[in-house]
Amino acid sequence: MQLKDTECDNMVKQVATILCKPKAYNQLSALSKEEAQCTLDFLQDLLDIPYLPAPYKQTFLKVSLKLSRMHSCVPRCLTLSGFKKREGYPFAQGHFGDVWRGRIGGIEVAVKQARVFDSNHDNLNKVIQRVIREAMIWRQCDHPNILPFLGVFQDPIIPSSYCLASPFMANGSLPRFLKNTKCPDRYKLALDITQGMLYLHRLGIIHGDLKGENILITEDYRAVITDFGISGVMDVALTSSSRTGGTIRWQAPEVLMSSQNSFPGDVYSLACVYFEVFNESIPWKDINDGAVVLNVVILKQHPPYPRFLEFTELGDLWWRLMTRCWAANAQDRPTLPAIIAILHTGDQTSPEWDLRRLRGPLIQEKIRVPSGLPRFLRIECCEGVPTT
Repeated sequence: MQLKDTECDNMVKQVATILCKPKAYNQLSALSKEEAQCTLDFLQDLLDIPYLPAPYKQTFLKVSLKLSRMHSCVPRCLTLSGFKKREGYPFAQGHFGDVWRGRIGGIEVAVKQARVFDSNHDNLNKVIQRVIREAMIWRQCDHPNILPFLGVFQDPIIPSSYCLASPFMANGSLPRFLKNTKCPDRYKLALDITQGMLYLHRLGIIHGDLKGENILITEDYRAVITDFGISGVMDVALTSSSRTGGTIRWQAPEVLMSSQNSFPGDVYSLACVYFEVFNESIPWKDINDGAVVLNVVILKQHPPYPRFLEFTELGDLWWRLMTRCWAANAQDRPTLPAIIAILHTGDQTSPEWDLRRLRGPLIQEKIRVPSGLPRFLRIECCEGVPTT
């Protein structure tokens, strides 16, 4: 289904008009659990429309995030079943949880399971909300350089929470790949990451935790971005997100001072990832976090010239770009479209190595044509909100 279909086009405009009204947006908190679930399912149907314009996508995602946060639920089409673990122990562990390897419907997958350290209700709720938020944001991303999101299933340890499933990447993270691979195509990897970030920013999504460990490498040696746990969706009237977190060595000075993620903050982090690609080490590897903050915030310094850029034809071009991305003043940093223009690379729509083909068996059959407005939205229409 394409947005050009008149009936679908009118419905999208109608719903967007309703949800942009403060009254309707504020009434979301009054919905019952079932009404919220029906509205959430409907909005996901709209979000699944191919080539949905970014402004509509941002509006529907913003409302969906609010509904999912209030009622601790996700669209029903995201749910999976039949996960079979490969081993009795996780193959990877992080600050936030464990990652298990297994299969779902014939696809080899990695499943992230949140870790809970105590039974405190508030802490448990924060874990659940973070998992749901990551699932909701990740589900809307559809680009060759974004790791495909396959869906969620009930967490056996936290019954009210979810596990997140994605294709298993045998080559692992960017740092691991660079360490174990002879003569990797560093320029290609850096361009892949740039294309993925451009896509996110066009959707109004601030990643907020971009670093090498959150970039995985496909079997074709291409880079895909993952880990949307602290990502934020830009409000129409704002240029930053209240989502906080991230890793100090990749954070911009203003983010370190205010803990507020932003598009320019992502650009700063992107240059730090470039440093990882071209130096094969993390930024500021020889000093502790406190010294990093001193160097970045007070002394306004940035990492040195990467060793793998020396004596290369494009080394100076990349270095000039990196130093611009590390500008102390956020307004002086280039945007992602400007970075793409500097690197003279265009958009890639559907290359042969595109992993999104793996979503087909699990997701495509769940995409539905929106049939009619849920009760909440019908009531708003009847109260005088324009229908076109």
